[in-house]
Amino acid sequence: MKILIICDDTGLMTLLQAILPSWNYDVYAVHTSQQGLAWLEENTPDLLLVHSEESKIPGATFCKALRQTDKTRNLPILLLSEGA
Repeated sequence: MKILIICDDTGLMTLLQAILPSWNYDVYAVHTSQQGLAWLEENTPDLLLVHSEESKIPGATFCKALRQTDKTRNLPILLLSEGA
């Protein structure tokens, strides 16, 4: 399973990159939503993990934008948040 992580929190990204491969996931990681969009132009993950505090484009706004294109409309997305 191919997972794309979009997260500007270095600690969280490091943790996910350490844990997920041990469960046999192929992990790809970028720091910004713009980098994520560029990666998605060339690749199709099985799951997208988005840290919703990512500052350039809020996670929910980014996910809504992904639902507007055929390629990413049905892509499973898990939003990660630090808030309660």
